[in-house]
Amino acid sequence: VRQAIDLPLDLVMERPDGSVETVAPDGHADGAIVDIGPRTARRFSDVLQGAGTVLWSGALGRVEDPRFATGTKAVAAGLSSARHPYSVIGGDALVALLQNENLLAPGVEIVSATDPLLELMKNGDLPALVPLRPSRERETA
Repeated sequence: VRQAIDLPLDLVMERPDGSVETVAPDGHADGAIVDIGPRTARRFSDVLQGAGTVLWSGALGRVEDPRFATGTKAVAAGLSSARHPYSVIGGDALVALLQNENLLAPGVEIVSATDPLLELMKNGDLPALVPLRPSRERETA
């Protein structure tokens, strides 16, 4: 079982003057991070090849601007080429991009309420579910 967190190896930044540059994650440059870089996209795609379950919440860049959708598209292609017993994606911009670009892997589940999903994963419960449980179960929750 692989237990690691893969952090970006490179990032795409948009400078205040509108120029775009790929930088190391520890660089201290002015601008906004708008996408993962090509090395990161390759690494994340490689990691997906061995994943048993994938939960992907949100795009990896500012995908509303086609210049900054490259990383997300590359990782989506990696997800499509891998075989997973279970994959879930969420996030309006991510789902829209994958559907528009025909990159939605077969059998992937789509979740529209990503904030509650992440809350459930983080805390193990959702306050809105408590009133729906039988009274005895609510007392122990």
